Amino acid sequence: MDFHPLIKLLVSMSVVVVSSWCVCASEPQQSVSDQTRNELFETRDAAWRSFFQEDPATAIEKTISPDVIAIQENDEKWDNRFHLITVAKAMQSQKIKLIRLEFPHTEVQAFGDTAILYYTYIFETGTEGGVSGVDAGRGTEVFVRKDGHWLDVGWHLDNGAFQFKDGRWVKMGDQPVPSSDKR
Repeated sequence: MDFHPLIKLLVSMSVVVVSSWCVCASEPQQSVSDQTRNELFETRDAAWRSFFQEDPATAIEKTISPDVIAIQENDEKWDNRFHLITVAKAMQSQKIKLIRLEFPHTEVQAFGDTAILYYTYIFETGTEGGVSGVDAGRGTEVFVRKDGHWLDVGWHLDNGAFQFKDGRWVKMGDQPVPSSDKR
C-alpha cells in the first residue's frame, strides 16, 4: 500500500483544521460604539485624576485594578497598585495639584470585554504659588469590563519619539510649555 497520498491528505487536512482553529480562536477587533468610547475616555480620565483626589487611595481603588501593572516613563521598576497609592499620598502631602490633563489623540481597539487605548498626553502639575512642570508623551492603556464597568488593568507610558543625535538620545518635536493660568 502506498502511504504517500494518504500522508499528503492528512497533512493537508491538519493544516486546514489548525488554520481554522487559529482564525476562530482569535476574537476579531470590534468597531467601538460612541458610548463605549466615551465610557473608556471617562474611565481613563478618572484613573489619571484619581491621584489628585482628596482621598487618592479610595479613588484609585475605584478605577485601577488590584492587579495593575504600570510602566511609567523612565522608571526601571514596574508599579503595582500599592505603590501607586503610596505615590499619590506623597503627592497629596506635598500639595501637588493637577493643572492640565489633555489627550490630543487617541485610538481605541476593543476585543470583547477588553479594550486598548493608544494615545498622546499632556500632563501639567504644580503647587499653589509654585512652579509647574509639564510632561508629555505616548501611552498604551488596557481596560477590562467587569460587572458592567471599565477597570484600568495596566499601562505603559513613554516620553514620545526619540532620535540618537550627537551620541545621546534626544526627544523629537516641540515640548509643551506650562500653561499661563494663574494658580
